[in-house]
Amino acid sequence: MRTIVRLSARDTCSRSAAGDAGVLASLAVLPFKTSSKDVSKRAALTAMLNDLASEEKSPRARSLQLFTTASLRAALGKLPANVDDGSGTQLYALASNGPRDALILILAKRGNDWKPVGLVRR
Repeated sequence: MRTIVRLSARDTCSRSAAGDAGVLASLAVLPFKTSSKDVSKRAALTAMLNDLASEEKSPRARSLQLFTTASLRAALGKLPANVDDGSGTQLYALASNGPRDALILILAKRGNDWKPVGLVRR
């Protein structure tokens, strides 16, 4: 299972780095969690992901790590707002280019697949 989740996270991050906001938005589950609000319309999500891709300094994260809720809390000390839904069933991919430049991709199982359900900047 961890390999499937890692591949899903890597594919999502690669699409983000490549600027495939439309494809990335089509893979995501709505409402999509962000740091400040939930995005409930696909067009708004595509626009948000396009903006995010244009802000990225590096086209590819140097590191991608998978975490459970507990292990992410242990690694970060405190979870960013709007990350944990309380279910304990989400996994998190931390894509990082350094200690102050990281994105947390929130993944949840939908059917047989792990889908992106949120993205939070740290």
